[in-house]
Amino acid sequence: MAVTLKNIAQRADVSVSTVSKALNDSPKINDQTKKRIENIAEKLDYVPHGPAQALKSGQTKLISMIVDRIDNLYYSELTHLIKREIKKYGYNLVLCSTMGDKEEEKEYITSMIQSHNVDGAIFAFSRNEQLIDKLFQNGIPLIYVSRPRGGNCSIPTVNYDLESSIYDLLEYLIERQGHQNIGYAGLTSSSILYDHDQRYTIYRKVLDEYGLPAEEKYIFTEYNDYEGGIEVGRQIINNQDRPSALVCFNDELALGVIQTLSLQGIDIPGDIAVTGIDNITMSASTNPPLTTINLPKKKLSFCAGKMLVDLLQGKEIPHKESTKTFPTELVIRGSA
Repeated sequence: MAVTLKNIAQRADVSVSTVSKALNDSPKINDQTKKRIENIAEKLDYVPHGPAQALKSGQTKLISMIVDRIDNLYYSELTHLIKREIKKYGYNLVLCSTMGDKEEEKEYITSMIQSHNVDGAIFAFSRNEQLIDKLFQNGIPLIYVSRPRGGNCSIPTVNYDLESSIYDLLEYLIERQGHQNIGYAGLTSSSILYDHDQRYTIYRKVLDEYGLPAEEKYIFTEYNDYEGGIEVGRQIINNQDRPSALVCFNDELALGVIQTLSLQGIDIPGDIAVTGIDNITMSASTNPPLTTINLPKKKLSFCAGKMLVDLLQGKEIPHKESTKTFPTELVIRGSA
């Protein structure tokens, strides 16, 4: 049974009104009594009633974070870091994982607009830019993180720059490893939701600069998770004409490819080099460890969390400071 103000009052031998005032830091209650009541409340594991507290303060102390798939390890790690960051300022994170469902995301956003059940929101994914704009117009502070800016240029954005690192990766594969037949596995369709097209476009751009073809038989499209990597691995196994290296859309996809190829006795990187993008924690401990591009999750989470808290505290962010872009870094390991 939940502990009530009456329980605390009985233990402290004071009125319920006195307990309420003490826990709300009223100047009408002396410091000694406040401290005694707070200690009793802590010992009883008293939890304030959220809606009532929100009604009094005008704040819920909740921040919503919208992601595509929480089972995606990159999102999982990013979410954990953002949760830890905003906790420093007394906020808790409400996670909304849409699983790519536009209607489910619409329900989340509509609820925020109608009930103001959170103080702010962080979008790492969205298919409803118009609703996000409506949310913004309703005065709810918003941040985009780890994704391109949407249609509303007034919403601050915290993102990373992939181009130089993908260039470094392909330069490494071509010049230092001598690869000529480099394939690509992952999402290729243009989208403002992610940098899907950027990863694929840079891949083709660099190959073109080196005078190397991006051969369709070495391109495996529309995969972006571990299961997709298993399917890509199967396709490579069933094709005698294989790429000598494979650039994967993300680490999960790359790990699925490596697992499938290794089980069939295909040597990584001897027979085919495999690389990823993200640098999720487990990429360093696989066999072989994954060559990848590090996305600066700690910097993204710190910046996004701090920026949103600043907005919640009424601070203005000048337009020229509303876009933060962090560099990425090539991490060379055993898979390539």
